[in-house]
This record gives sequence, structure tokens and C-alpha cells, in this order.
Amino acid sequence: MSDRKVRALMNEVRIITDWEGPWVLNDFAYEVCSSLFSPRFFEVLSSYDDYLAYEVKKENYNPGDTLRLVAPFLVAKGVTSSWLKDVSKPDYVLDAHPAAKLFSMFEVVVASTAYIQFLEVSCKKLGFENYYGTEFFPEKYEMDKREKEFLLSSVEKIERLTEDKFDWLDRFFWEELQAYDVSRRIMEDIKVMGGKRKAELAEMCSVAVGDSISDMHMLNLVRERGLSISFNGNRFAIESANLAVVSRSAISTLLPVLIYAEKGVEGVRELSGTKIDSLEASYYWIPDLSEEEVSEVRMLSESMRKKVRGDAGKLG
Repeated sequence: MSDRKVRALMNEVRIITDWEGPWVLNDFAYEVCSSLFSPRFFEVLSSYDDYLAYEVKKENYNPGDTLRLVAPFLVAKGVTSSWLKDVSKPDYVLDAHPAAKLFSMFEVVVASTAYIQFLEVSCKKLGFENYYGTEFFPEKYEMDKREKEFLLSSVEKIERLTEDKFDWLDRFFWEELQAYDVSRRIMEDIKVMGGKRKAELAEMCSVAVGDSISDMHMLNLVRERGLSISFNGNRFAIESANLAVVSRSAISTLLPVLIYAEKGVEGVRELSGTKIDSLEASYYWIPDLSEEEVSEVRMLSESMRKKVRGDAGKLG
């Protein structure tokens, strides 16, 4: 193939990719909450987020809005944008740096639920300049002592909750907390870059890469017309993508994208069942699999997800 044809193919492919999972091992909000409160605090709210977005389908609520739920607590603890940047310590997926160089031949849009401060630190180190995250500037808000005490005294109660007690969280977030002006304003102001907002950015993209519930909408959208990749995805990503990639290496997503650029979806479909030992990578074309086979792929994918990302891998 001539260099001119290669360049033409590259120009036709626009990629939207999630960040936490496909490129970095971090779940930044989880790390922040774990350092200020406890891992359990964020885990409970992450499960509640899955419940609201996937089961209840709460109006005006999007997958990934966990970052909206935790924001008042961060303000109560005195967090600032500067502090968020200082604690941003990106832990990149294996081969992320060489993969980023190779992906630079395409137009790449990064869309992440992560707070924008983390993206400013981590994306630039890999040379990605076109990124969108959750804009949250905690220093904008002044919270009085009474409101701070109410929030911080609720942390331990949240940590003790189980999934059959989500009605308590319903009352807390959508009734009790609404009585506090600053908390209410914070939750109204924050527009998390997740769910439907990612899908809006994906409108002009023919390839999407994601791994979790906040990627469902964009993966579903792109799947209808192009290549939708679950990279070490959980059940939400597997159900929404047409290709599952299970791998330790960020480079493993490049192969299907290159094939797609040259041969389209049918070319990628032929990749199904392929294993690349050097990348510890396996590829599965989900629409061709039986229900039982999809279940097996999901277990493999979630197992790799937890193996690679540790505690962050168990979040929705």
C-alpha cells in the first residue's frame, strides 16, 4: 500500500477513547476519596451510581455521575485545583507511551469522567492535547461550618451502607443535601464527562474505545456504524461494544484500528479468536458469539481488568 493511501485511510478514522482503563490504570476520583476518607466511601457511591444509571435510569442522571456525588465532600475537606494536580500521579498502562506515538497518526479525542486537573497532568505526558474531562474547580465554593460538618459526619454512614440500603442514599442526596445551598449548587454546576456527554463527542467518530459503564452510550453509538472496542471492559462495556480486547498492553488496540482503517468492520471481524502472546492480547468479535461465549469473554475481560488495575478494576 502506498504512503499516500495509508495517509488517506488514517485521515478518515477519528477515534474517541476513554482514559482511565485504556491508557492509565488510575481511577483518580477513587484515589482522591481513598486518601481523604476511605476506599469504601467511593466504592459504595460507585455502586450507587451503577444502580441509578443502569437499573433505575434516574432522570437527568448519567453513568459516571459519581464525581458529582463526591464533589461536595471534597469541598468540605478544603480540596483545591492545585491540590488535585499535585496528587495526580498517572500510572500508565503497559506500552502506553509507544502506543500514544503510534496513535498520533490518527485524530484522537480523549473523553474521561476524571476531573480535568488529572487529565491536564496525565494526557500531556503522552502527547494528547485534545481531551475532555469533568470540570470541577472546588476553590470557587465557600461552605460554612454547619454544611461541612453535615457532610463529613455523613461519610462514616455511607461507608457502612450495603446495596439494599440505597434508599438511604436517595434521601440523603436528593432530599437532605438539597437543603444546603452550596452542596446543591455544586451538584447543579458539575456536568460530568460521562454517559451521554461522551456520546455527543463520539458523533463524528468511527472508532470508540472504552471499558466501563460511563462508556456505554458512546460504545453503543459507534457500534452502529463503526468499530466499538471494549478494552479489558466490565459487563457494561462488553454489552455495548462489537470487539472485546483483553490485554495488558495499550498497543493491542492499535491492530484492530489499523485493520479497520484499511478493511472496515468486516476486516476486524476476521481478527476474532486471534491471540498475540507478546502483548498477552486476545480478540473477540462479540456479535458472532453465543450467550455462553459472551459470558466467558466477560469473565476473561473482568479478570484481566482486576489483574491489571487492582482495586480500581472492581468499580463500575
